[in-house]
Order: sequence, then C-alpha cells, then structure tokens
Amino acid sequence: MFFVFWNITYNIKLKTIVLLKKGKNLVASDFPFLIIRLWPEHHQDETKLEELIEALQSYKLACDEVWFCTEIGFPSLGDHEKSAKLMASAAQKIQKLGILTGLQIANTLGHGGLSFLMDTAGANWPMMVGHDGQTGEPNPCPRSKVALEYLNQLAQVYSVWQPSSVWIDDDLRMSRHGNVTYCCFCDLCLEEFSIEQGKKYNRVTLVEALHQKKAGDLRLAWTKFNAQSLASIASVIGKAVHKVAPKCRLGLQQIGHEPFLYSGPDWNPMLEKLAIESKQPSSARLGHGFYHDQKPRQMIQKANLIARQISRLTSCANQVCVEVDNYHHNAFGKTEHGMVVESALGLAMGCNSLSYAILCSNHEPMSWYKTYLSKINQWRPFFQAYTNLNINTKICGIEMPLSMNHVARELQDSEALFAWSEVNVVDKTTEMQCLGLPIFASSGISQGALLQANVIAGFSDEELVELIKAGVMLDGLAAFYIQERGLGKLLGATLKEVPLPVPYQERISNDPINGVFGGKLWRGYSNSSRVFLIEPTTSKFQVLGNYVDRFEKHCGYATVLIENDLGGRVAIFGFYGWEDAPSGGKRHQMLLAADWVAKKQLSVVMKSQVQVMIVPRTNQKGELISVFLLNASIQDYGPIELLLRKTKSNAAHWVQPNMSKHKINLCDSNLEKICIIPNLESWSVGYIELINS
Repeated sequence: MFFVFWNITYNIKLKTIVLLKKGKNLVASDFPFLIIRLWPEHHQDETKLEELIEALQSYKLACDEVWFCTEIGFPSLGDHEKSAKLMASAAQKIQKLGILTGLQIANTLGHGGLSFLMDTAGANWPMMVGHDGQTGEPNPCPRSKVALEYLNQLAQVYSVWQPSSVWIDDDLRMSRHGNVTYCCFCDLCLEEFSIEQGKKYNRVTLVEALHQKKAGDLRLAWTKFNAQSLASIASVIGKAVHKVAPKCRLGLQQIGHEPFLYSGPDWNPMLEKLAIESKQPSSARLGHGFYHDQKPRQMIQKANLIARQISRLTSCANQVCVEVDNYHHNAFGKTEHGMVVESALGLAMGCNSLSYAILCSNHEPMSWYKTYLSKINQWRPFFQAYTNLNINTKICGIEMPLSMNHVARELQDSEALFAWSEVNVVDKTTEMQCLGLPIFASSGISQGALLQANVIAGFSDEELVELIKAGVMLDGLAAFYIQERGLGKLLGATLKEVPLPVPYQERISNDPINGVFGGKLWRGYSNSSRVFLIEPTTSKFQVLGNYVDRFEKHCGYATVLIENDLGGRVAIFGFYGWEDAPSGGKRHQMLLAADWVAKKQLSVVMKSQVQVMIVPRTNQKGELISVFLLNASIQDYGPIELLLRKTKSNAAHWVQPNMSKHKINLCDSNLEKICIIPNLESWSVGYIELINS
C-alpha cells in the first residue's frame, strides 16, 4: 500500500547481565523488564517503605525497577524539595536490593477532576480554557510560561538524586481534564494558532470553524497544534532532567489513540523531544483503562488499543512497556491471575517490558499486595522466554486499519460537538478475536483488512482503493458507505438496504467453504444493525449465505465473496455483520472468509470450535515463530487443533507458565502443518514455539 500505518520493528540488542540480586543471572534487555510503580506514601512513610522493601526482597524476580512518584497535584516547589529529599533516601535503600529507582512525574496538565488533587499551592498560572469557556482549575494552559517554568524547576528538584528513568504521566493530553473536556481555547493558544493559520480566531469562531462539515484540514491542524503544545512540555521536562541527571532514560506514559485523537494522530512529537533532550532512545508506556477484571474480555479491547499505539510509535522509542493497572489498587479489583494474563497479552501485542500500578494506594495491607508480587515472580520466566523468542517479530493477520487523518473526515449534520475527536474500533471486533480470527488493530504483516463502517470516512479515495485492492472484509454498512463514496464498482457488487423490521433469515449455502455447516439457518437477533442485500456485478463471486423469508423463499444474497477487477478479494456480510455471539456456522464462515481474503496465506487457522484468541508472530522473512493463545472463556479446552503455515518445522513446544515444555509433533497436510495442543484451561494462556528443523 502506498500509505503508511507506522509499523515499527524493534531491534533490541540483548545482553547477559548479572543483576545484584542473589541468584538472579538472567538474559535481560537494555532496560528494566519488570517495573513496580509507587505513590508518594512509599517514600514519605518509613513503615510503608520498610514493608515494601521486605516484600521486594521476598520476591526478587518480580521487580527490576521501581518508579517513585512526585507529589500529587501542584504543591509548592518547596514541598517538592522536601519530597525529593525523602525520595533520595528511600531510593538508596531500594538500590541496595539491586533494583533500579526511577521517577514518575505525576502531574503536568493535572489529571483534572480527581478528588485527591487537593494541593494546588503551586498553581499560580493561567488556567486551561475549554471550548465552552469554562476554566479548568488547577489545570494550566499547556503553553503558559509560568507553568512551563514550574515543571522545569520540579524536574530538576527530583532529578538531583539521579533517577534511572523519568516518566511523564498520561495526564499529558489535551482532553478530559475535569470540567474541561477539550482544551485549550485560552487567549494565548488562540493567538498562536491564529498566527500559524494566518487567520484570526477567537474561541467561538474557532469552535464553529472546527465543526464545519468539510473543515477537515483545520481539524487536523488543530490536533497537530495540540500535539506541539504537549511536545513543548516534554521538551522542557527532558531538558531539565538531563541538565541534572544526564544518564537518565526518559519515557512517556501514553494512552490509546482512538479515544484521544484530539491530542494528535500519535504521541511521537513528545517521544521525539524526549529522545532529543536525552540523546538516547526514549521509552513508551502504553496503557488505557481496564482497571479490574470483572469483565475480563475488556483486556482484549485494551490490548487492541496497545497494538495501535505500537504501530504508530516513532522509531526513536526502544522500550515499549505495558501498563497493568489495578486502580484503585484494591483487593476486589484486579485478581492476581487476571493481572498476569493481561501482562502476557500485552507482550503478545509487541511490548517488551511490563509496568505494574498494583499497590500504589496502600488500601490493602502489604501482606495482601504480596500475592501480586508472588504471581509476577512465578510468571517471570514465562514472560521473559516469550519476549526473547519474539525479538524482531511482527503480528501477522488481518488488519483493522484507522487513517492517520481520521479527524479530517467529512462530518455528518447530526454529529455532536467534537465527535470527530475519537472513534471506537475495538469493541465490536473483540468477540471476533475470541472466535480465533487473527484480526488486530494493527498487523505488522497485513494479509488484508477488516474495515468497520465508522472508519470509512477517514480514508481518502486513494487509500480505500489500495485497501480494496489488497483484500477486505466488510459488513453491509461498511460496504454501503464505500458505495456512497462512488467506489461501489470497485467492490464488484451493489448494495440495497433492507427496511426494518428485517423479514429475512440467512440460510448458509452449500459452498465448500461452509463445510458441514452448509444448509444451516442463521437468525440475526440484533435490532440495531442495518441489513443489506448484495448483488454482485461481476461473474467472479461465491455465495456463502442466502436470505430466506419464513416460507423459505429465496430473497437475495446475504454473504458473498467477490474477486474484484483490481485483483483483490472482498468478503461482504450483509446480514447483521459482526455478531457478538454467532452460531458455529457463522463463525466458521467468518474464519474461512478471512483466510480466503488473505488468499489462503493466514499463518494460523483455528480448526477447533473454541473461544480462543490467537496471536501469530512471524520473523522478517514471514516465517512463523510463535503462536500465542488466550482461552477467553470459562470453559477448559483440549485438545485444540490449529493449521500452521509458513513453517518448515516438524515439531513445536507447547509452553505454559510454571510448566515444563511439552513437545508436539507437527503433521503434514498439503504443505501445511497440523498442530494439536493438549489443553488450555479457562482464562489461561500459552504459546506454541516452533522448533527449527
């Protein structure tokens, strides 16, 4: 494709290091692998510090670095100095354990709205202003010289004790700051943006201009202006840290792009400033939400947000760190098993280290938090082995692309203010991933695309043509939107919407792709989805499903595979699209259609009817290296059969945490390999390691 989805391969030079911990001689990367985050109480309260030290001593494999935390809120610089002295003393004690001591800057723009941001003695600056004129106290205007000087002094105060790393927290964003949802529309920001654009704006006229139907270029320019506001803060902090602690690594705690497009299409402006100021690669901690595992499949939604972040990272970032957060750090939040399963999934997405915000609040006694540390300690060999195996690999599968210029899309008349500043790409497809479909928010090696209806408007016509040429999976609404753009001919079909209530059901056809499910009936139960009749305009098509009424009368095509004139393959699901809980027949149809779109080049095809997520990773040559599996159900499974491609291996290992490797012989099947893993317990993980022949 001629456009870029910012896929990055990390070339991590490994080295064997002997850590100062007794008995710990491990292969580690050039940055800490496991990090435990702290809050101010851990350096302010001697009793809590001693409890923490004892816990870390008990579980020596669970932590390579801690991140101390600056005072929360915006206290005076004098209070920061007092805190920094206590932190320096605590850091010396932690360092005696052979653990690195880093620093988290808790507030830049403020985590506005949180009740514990009580200390605002240092907040003597112009406040950020929302689009509606509300002032976000105590949150500063990101371009305020007074606020930037405060952050400059703060960074120097804490860097005196030479932290191993300094991380800026994820309040460095331009939206969702308490009562100010979108900022900053203060006079200073408006003046500087007006100069940049060569046109005078005030708050009212800019908000109005941003919401003009075809003002995409202005929206994109505003979000990039926002990104530069954030980058200036990162530059000030980076320069201040390295003035005092020149060997310190610098990192940004970033969050998902889809909900925060208002801050720019990526976080690279900040990461690049940190790399420039430190004269070494920067680090990125990727996070966003999922603070308890009461709805465990939400960890997959978060994993997709992380995958998108990885795909858009600048090449100057080498450490890519998963955020595993149990906010509010309570016993009835995230379970220890859920915590490590989430950790493994983040590594499968492509991260190479793990950070844990699991004991910050001190709501529970340290004896309870030890259950977390114990579990991390147990799983570390599994985490490390999987990460080392997958160096220089990429996820391979069907991509769920999102345009870098999505905010520039043409607006609809009915849209709410700032609806253009976010998009949800992951929710509807999470369930499809749990059916064994190898689809990802961003795939390092793309074998086609799954285009959701709400992303179509963000792509240019040229980009859509390239996607269709490469192969796409579409629900009826997505295909209909492409048709409305005047590109329907390229799909090789026309679509006509069925008025609600839909009088049809789908009879799965006897096409060979449907296998044993041919002839089965599928009744859609969604009342919110739009349904479309599909009429191919080319002779190269296969019908996977037909509409029938209650009298079994044939009423048109429901699911169709089409080879278009561009040489690409198009799969259209016109009957309710992506169902949350499809039948076995519809699931089989979706899975085999994905492989058909990929021209039967998917690296892994799930053969068993199980609710298991698979993540294949391949090397630079496209050879399969590993397959990660997550049982996303409350059912134990086994045996599970998979078809593997692009491997010359005749054997593999099945690897699970705290278990010996289980050797598996691979059976040839038409130049492909059949792999059967013995078992996968409910909400557990494992991976297939291909053995070199």
